[in-house]
Amino acid sequence: MERSKQLRKIIFLLAAILIFELLFLGYLIKPGSIFIWISIGIIAVVCLYLIVISLALIKELNKPEKP
Repeated sequence: MERSKQLRKIIFLLAAILIFELLFLGYLIKPGSIFIWISIGIIAVVCLYLIVISLALIKELNKPEKP
């Protein structure tokens, strides 16, 4: 149980770092470059998907095994 809490904290920490990085990157990019904004959007969606999958896998690890 302790291990899953640590894994969950790591995943949330990585998600926070990613969000901060994407916001900072969005702040630095000029508004006219649509292809860069599309790339940032795709990266954000893929990372969000990986975070959701990671949390679902941790939830599966916490379930007791049925005999």
